[in-house]
Amino acid sequence: MAELSNRTGQVQLMPERTVRSVKRCRPTAHGDVAAPARSRPDSAWRGGWDAEQLCKLSDVKRLFSGDWMHAVIVALADGPKHYKELLDTIRTLCEQDRGHRRTLHESVLARTLKTMTADGLIIRCQQSTAFPPSVQYSLSPATAEALDAMMPMVTWATKHAELIQRSRDRRCNAQAVGSE
Repeated sequence: MAELSNRTGQVQLMPERTVRSVKRCRPTAHGDVAAPARSRPDSAWRGGWDAEQLCKLSDVKRLFSGDWMHAVIVALADGPKHYKELLDTIRTLCEQDRGHRRTLHESVLARTLKTMTADGLIIRCQQSTAFPPSVQYSLSPATAEALDAMMPMVTWATKHAELIQRSRDRRCNAQAVGSE
């Protein structure tokens, strides 16, 4: 752990690797470009980030990091769905997504739903009064709240579509070169 002062002069303990990456953002004598200043006013920034906030951000990223979790969440955003309906909705969404070149297989969806249910991201509701038993999946209240909180990120992504496309192209090109 290393000490790093934030903008307000408070000293924070951060992992050494994080400190090195933060220090790299500073301008060098070789003419490297410094990271651009934040365009938000200081009152909106609320004093900067600390290690605990960074940890929480990483926790959220890990919680929603499954390959198909985003698609499941978006598919369930408008209400509960049965397994086949969910599978069809996700496949339709993926056909419309230019950057998504994979097909969702039933076994992968089953595994994803099991993981998301265990993590409390979705709710599995089985009605055993019918035969065969009817199962529906829906977003948990916490996931619905997270989805609402993500809408500003969607707005940001729309505003910075060129940045995202360049990154997507660069990553696709890097994968193509690596697979040759």
